[in-house]
Amino acid sequence: MLNKKAVRMTLAGKLLRASAAAATLSLLMSGGALAASGWVIEGGSWRFLNSNGSYATDQFKRSGNNYFYLDSNGDMVYSSIVEDGSNFYYVNSAGTMVSNEWREVENMDRYSDEEPDTWWYYLSSNGRAIRQSGNSAKVATVPTAAGNAKFIFDEMGRMMSGWIDSDG
Repeated sequence: MLNKKAVRMTLAGKLLRASAAAATLSLLMSGGALAASGWVIEGGSWRFLNSNGSYATDQFKRSGNNYFYLDSNGDMVYSSIVEDGSNFYYVNSAGTMVSNEWREVENMDRYSDEEPDTWWYYLSSNGRAIRQSGNSAKVATVPTAAGNAKFIFDEMGRMMSGWIDSDG
């Protein structure tokens, strides 16, 4: 049989646990608790949940050794050129930012017959497309299947072809 002191300690412990549970439930219901952050799949799309409960938007987020871009709705982007600040990147069909490789991208905004059907980009080791950063077109030596060669890139990171002056 329990003595009176043991009964009081058991009751005190139960009351303390009940109070803690009520406080936690109250915080969760009021939205005051911090949510766990990380990758979630919602509506068939990968998203990144921030610790404050909002979704990451218009930015890259890391998972392991890879970076993934989340659009203005917070959805992961696939098979696209991504503009982030003044830089351009490419994310592949898995959503992963690529580096050290060429990518051919359909010209969705073709305004004239003088523009190509596709654009070529070279994504450097940091994932950024090589691009013009001043008033002169960017000349860069990059790898090809036949070895290194010089190419000219415009301000959007697109490889240029044809007759090109120093202004691009």
